[in-house]
Amino acid sequence: MPDNKPTFLFVFTFPDGSVDRLTGDDVTRGFPNYGEDGVTVAGNVFRYAPISFGNIKQTNQVKKQELTLTVPLSDTTGRKLVDAPEPETVSLTILRADVAGAVDPFNPEILVAWSGTVGGASVKKETISIVGVNIFASLQLSGNRVRYSRLCRHALYGAGCGLGTGPYQQSGTLDGFTGVQVNILVSPTIDVATLVGGLLIYGTTRYFVLSAQLLSPGSFRLNLDRPFVEIPGTTSLAVAPGCDRTQETCSTRFNNLENFGGFPYIPSKNPFTVSAIV
Repeated sequence: MPDNKPTFLFVFTFPDGSVDRLTGDDVTRGFPNYGEDGVTVAGNVFRYAPISFGNIKQTNQVKKQELTLTVPLSDTTGRKLVDAPEPETVSLTILRADVAGAVDPFNPEILVAWSGTVGGASVKKETISIVGVNIFASLQLSGNRVRYSRLCRHALYGAGCGLGTGPYQQSGTLDGFTGVQVNILVSPTIDVATLVGGLLIYGTTRYFVLSAQLLSPGSFRLNLDRPFVEIPGTTSLAVAPGCDRTQETCSTRFNNLENFGGFPYIPSKNPFTVSAIV
């Protein structure tokens, strides 16, 4: 028999207008609108994913208004949020549908249980953690202020940086992997130091390179920000150089000083209060 627990529906709306609809309920709930593709509610199909989330809180403390969702590492929506090269405004709405008590389970009463934006997504072992920020908490945040720092504030290859990976990336071949470690074969002219902080591009997925080791000329071992997932039959890949966010690297490696987002000539101490600036 179907239970009387409410069905929670998760709606992610991306800047390009695409919408991902998920539900944590599985097909064993026993309702007539559950199928192989997910649950159909109000004409929309919500894809089943083993998604979990904490209690929804309403408080005047911004940090406590955050909501954390957890999805498997392989979930397509989670990977889309993690792989985004630049933080994007992705709205998140959690709906509560009383499917069990509805006269017509295909058109149950739907209430908004939570609404806000995605504040970030990160990999934690075999799962992806998605942080949601309540819509009212978003109004209390300070917004995108310029950070007063000698180093560049822009994300490499992001909108503020203004660069694409195309002119800088070099093709290579997969030569084995274990967890977060990947061995690749690329041009022997590449300086191993330039790979740190860069990207490994494999199919449509981008991995952040935390460290790199030269094994032999043209052979490198990369440590990535998350476990490498192989695409069957695909060995081709590409690497794009990293950036230490200094003015010198921006100029010599990328010739991109016009978009440099740091303040390299600020003094170490405030001349009026004699306190440290950075």
